Amino acid sequence: MAKGVNAFDFSPTANIIATGGSDKIVRVWNRGILSEPAARLIGHAFTVTDIVINDIDRHIISLSAERVIRVWDIRTLNMLQVYSNWSLSAFHHHGMSIHDIIHLLHVHPPKEESNVLSVPMNNYNIAIEFLMRT
Repeated sequence: MAKGVNAFDFSPTANIIATGGSDKIVRVWNRGILSEPAARLIGHAFTVTDIVINDIDRHIISLSAERVIRVWDIRTLNMLQVYSNWSLSAFHHHGMSIHDIIHLLHVHPPKEESNVLSVPMNNYNIAIEFLMRT
């Protein structure tokens, strides 16, 4: 990790830490062994800017600088979904950024049959439309 870490999250359930940075790699660390990552998740083409661990569904959700969201399975370490070329439309969003939205995804994970992810929060309704799924 010579280029450093831009994002990280901790899962008390899985007892792991996920990190991401300028080298485009999401690393999964066992909490007790920080000398070497337990896994490297490769797929992003640009800097990883945000990471969320979804303890409920056992997913790692990563966001990169080119606005690609990748969903990874914690148990198998396989990439489950990739969302790119999306636009954010928010109703009554009051300045919510994509950084705010990705932290809500762990509560409402993407559904495979839809290209629209709706994230309800209090009186807000945030919709992310994915124009292309890969």
